[in-house]
Amino acid sequence: MQSAGPPALAVIALRAVLIAVAAGPLYGCTATASDDATTCRLLPVDVQPRDGAATGRYSGRVGDIDVEFRSERTSGPVDAFPEPPVVVRNVREGHECRIEDGGVWSRGRVYLAAHGRTLALGEHSGSGETLVFYATRDCARVAALELDGARWSVRDTGIVAGRSCTGDAVEDCARRALTRLNAECLPGR
Repeated sequence: MQSAGPPALAVIALRAVLIAVAAGPLYGCTATASDDATTCRLLPVDVQPRDGAATGRYSGRVGDIDVEFRSERTSGPVDAFPEPPVVVRNVREGHECRIEDGGVWSRGRVYLAAHGRTLALGEHSGSGETLVFYATRDCARVAALELDGARWSVRDTGIVAGRSCTGDAVEDCARRALTRLNAECLPGR
């Protein structure tokens, strides 16, 4: 008969790590690319006035990708961009594309995948909110995640949406669901 020595302890430790990685987005643990080759990282894009707010141009950059919005409003803070286009520039490769249609884009809901190939824009209308995913090479709309009536946030391995909330944060919601993102930072594929 063999005793429960080091190999058994290794199996227990491995199970604990796998449970922590799986539960990470809801409990504060994070998975890295070495943990799972299918994870991505969506990074927030800090959109700020470009050339002074008087021009109505706002942009943010992560890595080689610059995202530019336009606003007819040239004074005071701008939190949303209802006027197309959104211009996506790859400054290293020297090309750009344009997103010509969409809803009202939220200044604080702009995300770029760490690999630079996927842009996610929070888009809202009178009836709800959607996180829309675009390819940065040609601005093609490649996916959308309906988030009507939900509190939501971007986490390391996906988008957490909450319902039955008592406050403004996802953590204040009684029901939470994780939509995992694949290696291209797209939902449900």
